[in-house]
Parts: sequence; structure tokens; C-alpha cells
Amino acid sequence: MRELISKTLVAESKNNAYYSLRLLVLDEGFVLESCHGSYGRQAGRECYWRATIDQAQHLYDKIMRQKTRPGRLRVYSEIEDRDGHQMQLFPESLNFKLNEVIDVVHNR
Repeated sequence: MRELISKTLVAESKNNAYYSLRLLVLDEGFVLESCHGSYGRQAGRECYWRATIDQAQHLYDKIMRQKTRPGRLRVYSEIEDRDGHQMQLFPESLNFKLNEVIDVVHNR
């Protein structure tokens, strides 16, 4: 199992709601794991399996759009580091190139 993306979002709510997403590569395909809840309470966890990277990326992008969409009741934003900069997991944007992912999958 290899982690491709890991992102944590928080909302400005009285219970400090959070939502985290991880995209994992498995031998059988890809898993998008979501964990959500609020601090001090038990978290909910869901996993979604997809056969291809395109399907997994589509679901990841859909969830990120839903959670960060302005105007919704609870708007999440990405956690920032101590200096106030957004943490960067990869040197490029999270819209990773399909060829790079194919190389990762083949080199497991």
C-alpha cells in the first residue's frame, strides 16, 4: 500500500469539525479513505475502492469541491503550517499527472 495524497481540512465550527482524505494505491486498485468528525468525539470513517486512477481522482476532486464550496453550511479549509503557508505535500499541484501515477503503480 502506498499513499499518493493526504489532505486534512478543518471548519470554523464550535466543535472544530475536521475532514481528512487519503488516496492509497493497492495491488487491486485504489482506495480513497475519508475520516470525519470533531475534536473530542469519535470519528467516522469510510473507504471507497476504485479500479482506476481516473475514477479515484474523480471521486477525490468531487469530495474536495463539496467540502470547500463557498456558501455551504460548513465550509472546510486546508490546515496551514505554523508560518501561515499552506502545506504542500507534493511539489506540483494535487492534480498529479497520470503518467507519474502509472509509473508508481508499476514500480510497487
